[in-house]
Formats: sequence, C-alpha cells, structure tokens
Amino acid sequence: MVAVVALLAVLLGADRAAMLYAENRIATQMMNRGFPTKPHVSIAGFPFLTQVAIRLVNKVTVSAAGGKLGPMEVKRSPPMALIG
Repeated sequence: MVAVVALLAVLLGADRAAMLYAENRIATQMMNRGFPTKPHVSIAGFPFLTQVAIRLVNKVTVSAAGGKLGPMEVKRSPPMALIG
C-alpha cells in the first residue's frame, strides 16, 4: 500500500514538474521570438503528460502586464512546437 502511494506521488510530481517546465519554456520562447515581455503561461487540464502523449493540449492561457498585446489566436499547433 505504501509503495502504491509513493508511486502515485512520484507520478503526480513528475506531471506537475513537466507542466511547469512547459509553461516556462513556452513563455521564454515567446519572448525570444519578439514578445515584448516574458508572459505568464498557464496550461489547463490534468494530467498534463497524457495530454502531451495524445498530442492534444486543450487550453493554454497567455497573459502579460502592460499594454495591449493581443488578441492572438492559434488555430492548431502541435503541443510540443514551442517546447521542443
């Protein structure tokens, strides 16, 4: 029983770490490609790694302080396009 709980904790931690890495990587890539400031990126949904595995991330929110920066619409993008 303890092993199962420990395994679930490790999987949950890995999922959250991967999501945080992806959010930071997307924000950094946007800034490197001309975005005036590093935006805040939030990826919705749980678990994140299964979204990546099926190549469908349902909702990504990008926001930044300051002047008007959008709106911006992405029709379709591979989930790892800005990450990889």
